[in-house]
Amino acid sequence: MKNMDKLLFRRQFIMGPKESGNFAGWRKTRIGGRFFLYSHPELDIGCLKAGEKEVYLLGYMLDPFNPGFNNERILEEIMRKCESFDDVLAFTDRYGGRWALIWKDETGIKMMNDACGTRQVYYYSGKHGIWCGSQPSIIAFELGLETSLTPELEEFIGSPGYKKECAWIGDGTIYKNVRHLLPNHYLDLELPEVRRFWPVKELCGSEPDNAVKETAGIMRGMIAGILNRFGNVMLSVTAGVDSRMNLAASRPYSGRIRYIFCRDAGNRCSTDYTVSSKLLERLRLKQHIIGLHEADKAFTDIYGRNVTMASDLPSKAFIYSFHKELPGYIHVSGVGAGIAKSFYSYDNSRISAGKICKAAGYENSAYVLSFVEKWLKDAESVKSLKTVNLYDLFYWEQRMGNWGAKSSAEQDIAVEETWPYNNRRLLATMLSVDAKYRKPPFYRFHRRVIRYLWEETLCMPVNPNFRKKAYQFVKNYVIR
Repeated sequence: MKNMDKLLFRRQFIMGPKESGNFAGWRKTRIGGRFFLYSHPELDIGCLKAGEKEVYLLGYMLDPFNPGFNNERILEEIMRKCESFDDVLAFTDRYGGRWALIWKDETGIKMMNDACGTRQVYYYSGKHGIWCGSQPSIIAFELGLETSLTPELEEFIGSPGYKKECAWIGDGTIYKNVRHLLPNHYLDLELPEVRRFWPVKELCGSEPDNAVKETAGIMRGMIAGILNRFGNVMLSVTAGVDSRMNLAASRPYSGRIRYIFCRDAGNRCSTDYTVSSKLLERLRLKQHIIGLHEADKAFTDIYGRNVTMASDLPSKAFIYSFHKELPGYIHVSGVGAGIAKSFYSYDNSRISAGKICKAAGYENSAYVLSFVEKWLKDAESVKSLKTVNLYDLFYWEQRMGNWGAKSSAEQDIAVEETWPYNNRRLLATMLSVDAKYRKPPFYRFHRRVIRYLWEETLCMPVNPNFRKKAYQFVKNYVIR
């Protein structure tokens, strides 16, 4: 096998009711006596059994409250404290990382994944039985599936809104009978059926001071857990508030982290570059510049086959640079923070399928409208929860569960990516703070967290774009 071929389906998995001959060299694990799980050699797999209970972990979990715990220790905690899958759903809200978890007991086999679904799970149900995989493409590869595009789906893929960021909406795929397990849902493999499990109760309203301390503690614990688990860590620093919070949380460990900026000819004079370089200089930290390397054809081909509907955007060009310069590193990103930033700025009084489509940038898409109507029915139980903003929930499950999670998957052929914000307890804590403290352009709550963690990181401005801030301020005022 050629060296480049080893990148195909890197860190991925597939599971089905039959043995496969397509994944030589991959680990094979029997799940509950019913399924065969095949996992790439670079994807960590953990297993623990006790009587009728079995738990399997794909990927890695991070416990910010016990940063030194490894996968084995975390599985022991889950097995010791959980008697049922409902217990698992509640208990795992404390864990970050990038993982999928399979639970088997006398009631059957169920599957869930991390808070933002960054360890993606897709599932097929049809004449071949029930199959799960990390991408639609790996399921299609195993089962010989052909793409199946409806006119509505073709219109969506060809729309300016989709081409702008390749931001998928919904749980559907380009393959018939292959669907996506979205955040805050689990898959019952006996039926098969997907069910929502979060949120089920009101968010506990937090005073900003208490929420600042809890948010800061979890973020610091997440950074510590990443460092304990992985030897080489790089953290992106820009002018934004998300990376500033990551930077502030890294203070106790700054000597062990490589702070990076991806620079090309187009952003040498950008605000992100000038602010981040001066900021790190004032903090006496070195900024490591990642240059742009032009990807060769073999890498580009693998990239396109590895992730279904892989993005062909300028920002993705740096994935090859990671592959060339930092192949042994884990990339710490600020993605996921937008969930708690009141991204759409609306409250539930304005909720409707049409308004969600407009907020998401797909006002005229029949495909998106059809899915949003379905999503609102699924979220019917959430509507009675006054402290849960459905626009924030939609952003979490759709923007982060699709666009964000796909971004991490696209990097798998080069580096592993992790988000400190990918922690349900952390996100719930931040969302429990009144939106007026979390909204742009000032992000008062986020600044207080940064100040609490490392005040000196505010020596340079955050998002110093007056026009953008003025627009956001006026937009929020008009909405209110």
